[in-house]
Amino acid sequence: MRIIELRRPPAAIERYRDDWFRRNIRIAVSDWIGPEPFSGLLWCRYYSEIRRESGAWYQFINAADLTLELLIDGRLHFRQNGLETEVSPGELYLIHKGSDCTFSTPKGSSFHKLRLMLCGRLIPILERELNLHSSNCIRLCDPESYFRRFREIGEGLRKQREEEGAAITGMIYTLLADLSTELRASTGRTQPGGLPARAIGLMKQRLGEKPSIPALAAECGVGVHTLLRAFRHDLNCSPHTYWDRLRLERARELVGDSDLSFKEIAGQLGYCSGLYFSTVFRKAVGLSPSQFRRRCRSSYGE
Repeated sequence: MRIIELRRPPAAIERYRDDWFRRNIRIAVSDWIGPEPFSGLLWCRYYSEIRRESGAWYQFINAADLTLELLIDGRLHFRQNGLETEVSPGELYLIHKGSDCTFSTPKGSSFHKLRLMLCGRLIPILERELNLHSSNCIRLCDPESYFRRFREIGEGLRKQREEEGAAITGMIYTLLADLSTELRASTGRTQPGGLPARAIGLMKQRLGEKPSIPALAAECGVGVHTLLRAFRHDLNCSPHTYWDRLRLERARELVGDSDLSFKEIAGQLGYCSGLYFSTVFRKAVGLSPSQFRRRCRSSYGE
């Protein structure tokens, strides 16, 4: 497999299998030519709608943008910062700014999707303030309305009218705010009866302690097998696996946003030593804690 590599400032890399552009059926593609309006605070750099009838692969390293992938038909597989996700029609996948993400589909599979690549100095702030950084995939209540909104933004880019810049930025901000609401709603929809939600709430209170499944089930008022079935049904994983994900996400936040030493972070999250924490972090994220911290501060302009 030959790879095409594109580099974007300051240190982002996009890699595509060499047949990515040739085999895509391009329904619509738009990008903005020239300076971004409003000094680049919040803007859509690129929009596309494509279909593809064969397998595909691409990889983002230190992603330059917040990329929204909205699936209309087919199935997509992503691996972002160590977490794997299967995306179904009507779901939206977020490739977060500064993250490492690999996309793939099985050979011979097909898909139809929309993409927005959002840039600007407000992106890291909005990801945190709207809690979008807490998830990679959102199940949408009304996907058709989002198909329309993506296409409206794409049409705005295609027209290349600076006087419509404010309207496009407004649509992007409203879209992100609505996705934040959808994220809260989709969390509830994927947890029928609230059982995993109650267990996850308890886990979050004690991230430094490995959960005892019998104790966790007892606090939730159910049996062990009921708790295990609920996690498998709703989240496709075990409670221990979900706890590992929570702990890693919290580790990423503390490494990226705090001034705590890595030894202190390891202690807070129950890792047996700073060295073991660094090993686990590097394996999951692809960077050492010190490299990840430098990247985050570079992305935030510090």
